[in-house]
Amino acid sequence: MLQVTPAASEYLNTMLDRVKAPSEAAVRIVAKPDGGGLTTTIDEERDGDQHFDCKGRTVLLLDSQVATALSEQTLDIEQESQRLVLA
Repeated sequence: MLQVTPAASEYLNTMLDRVKAPSEAAVRIVAKPDGGGLTTTIDEERDGDQHFDCKGRTVLLLDSQVATALSEQTLDIEQESQRLVLA
């Protein structure tokens, strides 16, 4: 299972607040259409999604394919650039 650090959870929560996302929306990690890596989008939870919460709010969603691909990874924040990184 993907590990999400507390710093990454807080970052995602703040990002959702900043874009004024509805309370049922969260950040979803998805494969880029051209197959060249991953990107994020704002979406709602679907059946079978893996979800991660912060302060009672779902902040991150993964479908089963992405969850499997990231199962040995950790989502964190790069301190210098303040962006999400997988390690």
